[in-house]
Amino acid sequence: MGNTYDRKERMEKRARRYNLILSWIKEGVLSRREIMQWLDKKDLKIGEHALKKDYLDKMIEKREIGSINKSFEHKDYKKIFELAYGKRWDKKLNIYYIHTPRSEKFYNELRRLAKDALDKKRALMIVDHTSELFRGLEIYSEFEKERHFNERVIKSVLTDQGIDPTLENINLEKRKNHDAIMLSNQKGPLKLTSDLGKYIQKVNGKDYLLLRDDKLVEVEKLDALFDILLNHMNHVMLWVSCTREAVVPYLKEQGLKEKRIYILLLELMFNFFGALYQEPSVETP
Repeated sequence: MGNTYDRKERMEKRARRYNLILSWIKEGVLSRREIMQWLDKKDLKIGEHALKKDYLDKMIEKREIGSINKSFEHKDYKKIFELAYGKRWDKKLNIYYIHTPRSEKFYNELRRLAKDALDKKRALMIVDHTSELFRGLEIYSEFEKERHFNERVIKSVLTDQGIDPTLENINLEKRKNHDAIMLSNQKGPLKLTSDLGKYIQKVNGKDYLLLRDDKLVEVEKLDALFDILLNHMNHVMLWVSCTREAVVPYLKEQGLKEKRIYILLLELMFNFFGALYQEPSVETP
């Protein structure tokens, strides 16, 4: 009886600790040291290894949060980090954690679809790679959002340019940044570089995509997958994805070079589409 009660108490304490940590990260970027200090104040003290293994790593796995590490530590982003989040970039801390709500929802939606995939193993692998790239985009876009719309950041930029950082000038700069991003997005998302036209067949007036083994799947199902991708992005993410390049380890292994992030995401979603509607085969990686 005592062991059962102790186990239940430990589980409740762990759940409380998990929810508290996540709520704190939702409020702002935090380091492990800061999280441990806050837990100590709540009488929920824990070691750094356990914090990482039992809590932060699990949140990362579920795409609830992402990490900001030394790869972000170039001069420009370091300054944005300090102005936007009101804390100095401490090299000794190495990693900060940030909330990634769009990535979590995107990941969960793809996972739900993957459960019914014909090639479930491949579908889940692609979900992992796609959501990793998507989360990196979300974090990167968060910095770009702060760069273009955070008043403290804009004030610093205007001052460096010798422009009086009045409220009017700050709002004018925000409007210019907003209009530039919206204008870029109005040109429309980039399309897949590969020509799908030769794989499309019309049957009874409806477009179908010809897959391996002469299997036909409605093109609108592929469009619906691409819509899932777009629906989980905000305007800044779409703009960044269409103007920045990246490479995914999964694709790099196949000898593919850097591409626009949006193109990479589309290609991964197309691969996911194949895994949903095709049975596994020897040819399938």
